[in-house]
Amino acid sequence: KQTLTTSRLSELNVFRNVPNPTYLKTADSTNRLNTRIDITPLKQFSDRVEGEFLFNGGRFGYNLGNTFTDRNVFKNAAILQIKTNWSVLFDNNSSNINHAAVQNHDLRLGASIIYPRLIVPGITLPIFGKYSVPHTTLSSNYQLFYQKSLVTRESFTNSITYDFYETAHKLHIFTPISFEYSRGRIDSIAQQELIQKNLYAYSYLIGRTIFSIGSQYTYQLNTDRLNTFGNFTYFRGSIDIGGNSLSLLSNIIKTKRDTAGNRTIFGYPFAQYTKVETDLRIYRSLGGERQFIFRINPGIGVPYGNSDDKHWIFEKEFYTGGANDMRAWLPRTLGPGQFNRATFYGPSSGDPQHPSNGDLLRAKLKYLDESREIKIITNAEYRYKLADDFFGAKLKGAVFVDAGNVWRLHKQPGQPNSEFRLDNLLQSTAMDIGTGLRFDLSFFVFRLDAAFKFKDPQFSGADSWVLVHHFSELFSPGDFKARYKVANTGDTYNFMQLNFGVGMPF
Repeated sequence: KQTLTTSRLSELNVFRNVPNPTYLKTADSTNRLNTRIDITPLKQFSDRVEGEFLFNGGRFGYNLGNTFTDRNVFKNAAILQIKTNWSVLFDNNSSNINHAAVQNHDLRLGASIIYPRLIVPGITLPIFGKYSVPHTTLSSNYQLFYQKSLVTRESFTNSITYDFYETAHKLHIFTPISFEYSRGRIDSIAQQELIQKNLYAYSYLIGRTIFSIGSQYTYQLNTDRLNTFGNFTYFRGSIDIGGNSLSLLSNIIKTKRDTAGNRTIFGYPFAQYTKVETDLRIYRSLGGERQFIFRINPGIGVPYGNSDDKHWIFEKEFYTGGANDMRAWLPRTLGPGQFNRATFYGPSSGDPQHPSNGDLLRAKLKYLDESREIKIITNAEYRYKLADDFFGAKLKGAVFVDAGNVWRLHKQPGQPNSEFRLDNLLQSTAMDIGTGLRFDLSFFVFRLDAAFKFKDPQFSGADSWVLVHHFSELFSPGDFKARYKVANTGDTYNFMQLNFGVGMPF
């Protein structure tokens, strides 16, 4: 009971430390003890700043986050958190079309109130506090996404979420209701270019206004062991279902259909889908602080009913690349499948003053046309210690291999081999290899990774094994890079990607 008491008080996250109690004998003859716990409170208000930085040739970007916390809102140990996150990608590459400036940015604002108990109006629940403090979270979030010369998208999400531990290692997270609303505004010139190229699906995907009401459930195993060096398996599985109740209601009351034939409510179409994602990791200790980790992270989103693969929700799509999965690629620059941007949008004019329609679309849809409904990512990483004291930090190293991609759910006209097929899985899978350094300061870890493209599925035949067949061009120009630049509107091909961040990749 003493351990349970001090653990639960610590988990409230409002005290700096919770020591074991001291016991004093009472002055009477009952032989009972008075219990005293001397607790030091944390500051009620705090602010935390986080960031990541990545760069590749002339392209670079950063991700800055800020979290403000009030640990005792309403004076009942409820926690108020206000989060801001801003991701910006600059493209100062030698592209003939996009010259410098911001390529895209993603601004997210959110507020949440976290109660250290389960709150369900009108229902008395048992206390799920044997293994950890349960929580009820009320949250509201806003996202603004901007892609240069193409689209501005806004989305609003409001939800209520419950989480509790079934055992010391099994965590359940349930969101019974989540309301999501999103809208997009396409640049008028870009809209004309999309229509001329018959890219109605892209126009509909990024420019539509849509909403959905759904539920999510997540199960996590061994989250509490992630910072240990033992042998264990971590698992995280989630399912997101939306639009079924709206579909039932719209069919009962016979709501109007839009021009695409979809049912509407309040004049707007709603999305109907199921999205599933899992993250399985096997951690193996090799003695000391040496560790091997294997990870597989698949996911699939299936639109149905009032949606289809052309009318999917942009914010629900999978993408890959970045500091935490396919580390040799920038975010949103890989896939789907063997999709080749140079071939799909047509030949370049070769004249930056008179770009072709393909040049314009290739530049404007950059970072948006390489996300889809299926994702499979695998990672293998070996971690080891280099030095116990390196300017006050433990210096650790890592070597890794990443493999995976995103794919279309169904075959699409004009995009051969972009859909998921078992007989084409190897050919359409990307691979990279790399090494990194970790500066472990106990309370957080600085990370620097260098990753090299090993297999790039946008190319065919021997060219896809880029590091093997074009190793001589790793850090110098050559025929392969020259051909790529001509075919891709002036963009350069970079074999290496550097990622700097705080925390481990997984």
